[in-house]
Amino acid sequence: MTMQNVGEATLGEMYDHLLAQTQQVAKIVDELDQFELLTQPLLSTILFRYKGQITTSLDKFNQHLRLAALKRGTAVLGETVFDGKSALKLTILNPCLGISDFHTLFEDIDSLAIELAERGQ
Repeated sequence: MTMQNVGEATLGEMYDHLLAQTQQVAKIVDELDQFELLTQPLLSTILFRYKGQITTSLDKFNQHLRLAALKRGTAVLGETVFDGKSALKLTILNPCLGISDFHTLFEDIDSLAIELAERGQ
């Protein structure tokens, strides 16, 4: 259906854009001290976790952070285990988003994480 609506060339450009954007967002995550990029993305999914000033289990904290982000409407993040670590998954599927949207997203996740850490959650 999508290919019929936008055409093969445009759909290919959209995919190429998403793959390039995923690499850019992974670089943003990697450069933020409070986050840990767990692996370089191969397609459009970024595996990361929050590490900030956490004094409890990082695995449990990130599991709680994912649920809190969902409940508050901050982000819909997946969860998996990578190299024995609980990981948050961000899958980029919207070609209309810009890099500034992802900067804002990670600022929001950081603010939520700080709030949760201060409350001891």
